[in-house]
Amino acid sequence: MPCVYIHQADETLVGNRNLSRKVGEWPHLALTLLPRDILLVGAEGVAVSGVRCFIPNVRFGGMVRARGSRRDTVLVDLEHSGRAIRICLRQLPGYEEAIESLERSTSSVWTAKLDVSALDWIGFDIGEAIAVADDFLLLLSFALSRRVMWVSLKTMHPGITHREVRYGTAMNLKAFPGSAMGDGALTLGARRVAEHPLSEFLAAALPAYWRLERKEREALEAAIRLLCESIQQFFSPAAVTLVGRAFETLCSRFLSKSERDYLSGDSQPERDLKDQLASELSKFARSWASLDKPSSEEWAARLDGHVSNALRRGFKLQLCSLLDRWLTMTGNTYEPAWVNQFVNARNSAAHSGPIKEKEFDAWVKGATLLSRVVLKILGYAGLYVDFWGRGERASEWSTLR
Repeated sequence: MPCVYIHQADETLVGNRNLSRKVGEWPHLALTLLPRDILLVGAEGVAVSGVRCFIPNVRFGGMVRARGSRRDTVLVDLEHSGRAIRICLRQLPGYEEAIESLERSTSSVWTAKLDVSALDWIGFDIGEAIAVADDFLLLLSFALSRRVMWVSLKTMHPGITHREVRYGTAMNLKAFPGSAMGDGALTLGARRVAEHPLSEFLAAALPAYWRLERKEREALEAAIRLLCESIQQFFSPAAVTLVGRAFETLCSRFLSKSERDYLSGDSQPERDLKDQLASELSKFARSWASLDKPSSEEWAARLDGHVSNALRRGFKLQLCSLLDRWLTMTGNTYEPAWVNQFVNARNSAAHSGPIKEKEFDAWVKGATLLSRVVLKILGYAGLYVDFWGRGERASEWSTLR
């Protein structure tokens, strides 16, 4: 009998309680326990041909099969670390019934499986295969504008036992109906031929995501998570500030230092000017001390921060630089007034200001601009859905250059 290794989770959470009692017996309580951390069963650090992840609550259209109308699969073939791999997202049997159940309740049900397979004899390290699955689901989360995560995973390799269970599930509530890829729906492209932008996006975005530097990937991942969380919040001050934080995160990694600061400090004259500013502020602190020494000392202790903040370009200027670089310079114009409207809404939300219809409109416009920038960073050009559309904010397919 093969040896099986079980890695117990330190803490568990109660997922379900079932209390029953038979006549003449003590009550019987059955608990479903979910691990707070990842629960592992099986070997680690071995090569496998692939992994299969099971995902709750994800909704997607899928692709049209040859000679049929079923749309239950997204299939992407690409290269990762020099090897050919296949990623297949497929609806589980009973998908339609599960989606109907989700429409009626806030329960969690399995709706899809994700297979990540190596197309050569070498195979994957299990950790590498799981990382590919996580990257795919992160970008799928952006495409569907809702967080998508696997909860249960197993290997697809004869003779190797490895299973993982994660605590948590995906939110099945998304109050805002839009998504960057129309929830995976087909659309009519050139010459009225049916196209599947979701698959095209994932095929282009994954290699582009892997080509980014590590800190850029981390910033983009954070921005996508913030966007999904903002859409789930719908509509609140937090939703506006989350989109603002996503933009700030992208600015911190995808703008040059000179685009973020008035003085980058890269040359000796600029360093001299920064030192001069610090010196003048120190003089001010000493003058202040004659009137209020405790306050002046408290302020002076933060002097380095004051110098940096004084030389940092404002959020609006950084946002315009980001949009110009990734949209205007690639032939994708945007409405300049949207920037002012979003920045005003973000400032209002951050300072407990009123959140009314104009702030709602500004939030949708901000999310629209953010999704376009993310699409461009991920190297995508083609059909996508704007959150902000014509008419009564009805989303519609647009083309990104």
